[in-house]
Amino acid sequence: MADIFISYAHEDQSFVRLMVPALEAEGFSVWWDHSIPPGQSWDTFIAAGIRDAKAAIVVWSPHSASSDWVKEEATLARSGAKYLPVQIGGAAPPIGFQRIQAAQLSAWQGEPNNAQWQMLLRAAHELVGGERSEVIPAPGAARPSYYPSPASPPPAKKSSGAPVALIVVVALIALSGLGWWVVGRGPQVPIETTAATPLQTPAPVDTTAEAPILDPSQQQEIQQLRREREAAISAQRAADQRAENERQARLALEARQAADLQARQSVVGSWRVTGRWATATADWSDRWSFRSDTTVTLNSDADLGAWTQNGNRISVIYSGEHRIEYAITMTDDRFTGTMTANNGQTGTVHATRD
Repeated sequence: MADIFISYAHEDQSFVRLMVPALEAEGFSVWWDHSIPPGQSWDTFIAAGIRDAKAAIVVWSPHSASSDWVKEEATLARSGAKYLPVQIGGAAPPIGFQRIQAAQLSAWQGEPNNAQWQMLLRAAHELVGGERSEVIPAPGAARPSYYPSPASPPPAKKSSGAPVALIVVVALIALSGLGWWVVGRGPQVPIETTAATPLQTPAPVDTTAEAPILDPSQQQEIQQLRREREAAISAQRAADQRAENERQARLALEARQAADLQARQSVVGSWRVTGRWATATADWSDRWSFRSDTTVTLNSDADLGAWTQNGNRISVIYSGEHRIEYAITMTDDRFTGTMTANNGQTGTVHATRD
């Protein structure tokens, strides 16, 4: 179980990387999303991290103030009476989190004697319930960038009387005049004290509870965030499916067009054509030339008519004295079909490539 859980937006990772070793140098064990092992569910692991931690630092910035994830984590931290806000980048916490004063660390660059940083450390020590394991360095003194996390202190014993209330007193007025407020289940009242005023020992926190108790409004807020996230995921999946369907339809159309083009190109050329009318006793034979402009010539000089094509089905219309329609099916270098005249006569026709 870590002492401190850190909630932040991904864009503020450089600030968190500065803060983590500084907290560890104070003797705290720190949990942040780089601690998630492979194969773990993100939601479940983060919820467990907040539940098990003794304090939760929420870094508010222009990025995190608009993040549903950070708001949900802050809600869980606040309901568990372990919420410690930090403000960077000049952005105020979102609505619902502005009544609790945040440590102003926009200008903090890791210096240990910064007044706002010291105020955050005191509040963290109050929540964790331990004493400082390191002496605060003097100005200009070298400070290690990392200390191994100490062993976790033994769990607090339960009181033999009534259940212990979750009340955390975080007090001290910063040099800048910005104070902290009590974070707990009871009414929030300002504590006017000074940095020299000793902090009262808080009531022990029952760490055996499996999950923080949320009031109905907090539960509704979390459920709404989850519904919105699930709706966004469903909408994206539907959009992806529509795009895939459109892509498949486009590929099918291109394939048909390519096949038509290939068949159209294959019919262009010279053919030896033989036909017989049903009422005739002998075949007739001609030479047809299919041209790329969709016209057909007879014996290389006279216009026979026009041709159209749909796949391997070819139609030739002769518009001479008697209009004749030829319906042809082409296979490789041969085609066969029927011919029908406007006077009702019918016949067959077949041809080979010349």
